[in-house]
Amino acid sequence: MIMNVASNCDITATFIARWQPSGGKELANYQSFLIELCTLLGVAPPEPTTTDDRHINCGSV
Repeated sequence: MIMNVASNCDITATFIARWQPSGGKELANYQSFLIELCTLLGVAPPEPTTTDDRHINCGSV
């Protein structure tokens, strides 16, 4: 178990080191960042939007 924790720490540190230099470029990088974050957390990435998805237009919020 200790080996697993160390491995997870290494993976997390690598993720942080990769994304930290991106600075204020969140909008340009958000898709790649989100996919990699989902992988790191072990969760499924967001599903793609389809033509069946319904948008709710709230106007100006």
